[in-house]
Amino acid sequence: MESSIDTTRYYNTLQISKTATQCQIRDSYRRLIRQNQPELGGDIDFFQLIKQAYNVLKDPEKRNLYDRYGETLALSTSPRPSSRPNQPNFQSGIPPFCDMGAFPYFPFGGLSNFMSPPPGSRDYDPTARYSSQHDSDRPKQKTRPIRKDLPITLEDAYKGITKSFRIKRRVIPESFDAYNAQKCQRCGGKGTQKCSTETSPGEFTQRVIICEGCLGGRYINSQVDETKIVQVIVINKS
Repeated sequence: MESSIDTTRYYNTLQISKTATQCQIRDSYRRLIRQNQPELGGDIDFFQLIKQAYNVLKDPEKRNLYDRYGETLALSTSPRPSSRPNQPNFQSGIPPFCDMGAFPYFPFGGLSNFMSPPPGSRDYDPTARYSSQHDSDRPKQKTRPIRKDLPITLEDAYKGITKSFRIKRRVIPESFDAYNAQKCQRCGGKGTQKCSTETSPGEFTQRVIICEGCLGGRYINSQVDETKIVQVIVINKS
């Protein structure tokens, strides 16, 4: 009587043969995990299946159980303990993804909205919900300093002089209306994007970067170039 246990699905998922070496398993896993990232449009279920298959086939003991008895027994095997105390166990083969945007954000505009005064009360602010929701969408960052060389002569430095020069920077105009503005399509109006980086074979981490489309402004044309004339006074040292 032939066995009805499927012992080929994991191999087919990783696109390898049942005689594949550990190097072939790892290389195929790394290629597929990059090609099927959900952030790049990959199917989340297939993405999880790739990691599950690699978790089993990369471990000789689990692979042997899978080849003989199928997925159920192979997945029931407990992961090996970490060799270092108090260290996280990554033997499962699942890349330690960390959604950096999951923890600071709460639904309906943040935790502060649950503690806000109710509508109709004296202290109710109809713009508070909008502000708290969108202010939390981008990290607080200091404005980059503007540096400009100011050439002066030795005589200027001794006698003193006032010089003027122009600087250009990007600012949010006073006429900008966030309620009616069009959100940046690249980041979905968040002002930030998630970037995956491969830290080791088969393991990835995510970090948040400023959106290149809106430069952190969250909306299309939310920033304009402003030119300003600055005067610098060199004090008389005589």
